[in-house]
Amino acid sequence: MFQGVNHTQRATSHIASAIELLREAKYNLLKSKSVQHVHLAMNLGSLEEIYGNLMDPEITPEIMEGVEIIGFETDLVVSKVIPIND
Repeated sequence: MFQGVNHTQRATSHIASAIELLREAKYNLLKSKSVQHVHLAMNLGSLEEIYGNLMDPEITPEIMEGVEIIGFETDLVVSKVIPIND
């Protein structure tokens, strides 16, 4: 059905969108300064850490498929675009 699609990259694209919303939610929870919300904010922080691990090419090497590294470690050039169909 999805020939040629890197499912890990597709998933991380969706997770990245969710993480943005979760970061905003965590920020608002922490601003409320309610002790009841601290545990939830900590769990949201754990999700951010898991996402960071998912995006780490040493932990998840398939995240780099279709990406060519040039120059310094931080310079990335996408060598092919993988369409994401919702």
